[in-house]
Amino acid sequence: MDWNALQFALALARHGALERAAEELGVDPSTVSRRVRALESSLGARVFDRTVSGHRPTPVGARLLETAEAVASNIAQMEREAARADEKLVGTVRVATSPAIGRLHVSPLVAQFRRQHPLVDFQILADQRPADLVRREADVAIRLVRTAQLQLVSRRLATLGHGLYGAREYLEAHPFQTAEPLRGHDLLGYHESLARMPEAKWLDQRASGARFVLRSNRAEILLAAAANGMGLAVLPCHLADADPRLLRLLGPERVAVRELWLVMHRDLRRTARFRAFADYLASEFRKADPVLRGERMPALEGALR
Repeated sequence: MDWNALQFALALARHGALERAAEELGVDPSTVSRRVRALESSLGARVFDRTVSGHRPTPVGARLLETAEAVASNIAQMEREAARADEKLVGTVRVATSPAIGRLHVSPLVAQFRRQHPLVDFQILADQRPADLVRREADVAIRLVRTAQLQLVSRRLATLGHGLYGAREYLEAHPFQTAEPLRGHDLLGYHESLARMPEAKWLDQRASGARFVLRSNRAEILLAAAANGMGLAVLPCHLADADPRLLRLLGPERVAVRELWLVMHRDLRRTARFRAFADYLASEFRKADPVLRGERMPALEGALR
């Protein structure tokens, strides 16, 4: 049985005339007639008697249409319940982000959001590999690149500043000169897989006369190595400024500035929990923008200017 044909039979039973059934369904009368005949053919029985006054259900048709009405009513009820659920802040939100942003910013914000909306649960997927939102590996992503995929929408969250940092003990043994800031220094750089990132390019392009003693694909590893006196590293200001072992030598206006984006599937914007969480993230990241941007000027950096 072609269950889609039932809506044509139901409309014809309600109105008794092909023209009025077609008007309700937004099709031609011939389409209604053809779909009803196909239904009767699949059943092997007449659903309607064609009379001078119109189409009247046969006994077989009346029983079939009674069942079809119940099915249609149940479907409509499910659609109403689904629509109401989309307007409630209930369900799970899966957030994809980098390990550092997830630990320092997303996790605390999720905790605050749940205090206000305790029926929303979360999964935080912290990985260097971007989650595929089109394939629904996550619902919301925080990225350093604005998406170009038509199915997705981007929203700017904040500016992420990067500066040049070194440990006090390293700088005591290797004085920093602003004229040739990297010459003669040990450098802690990004792995070749991240060579296209602005912060990686900045360091690589100025490394003449210097030596890379470590490369890694994780900023946290470079930060730990720099803090332990291994060399100079380009690091996110919001991470490095919080470590008392590190001194900022050059600020983001001289090194690298990147944009932080909230990305989600277009279809999810209509669901209350995703919309509310996206708005909340945007509001809170705006408040944190000065820290993420690296606006403060540490004493050493100020003295070097």
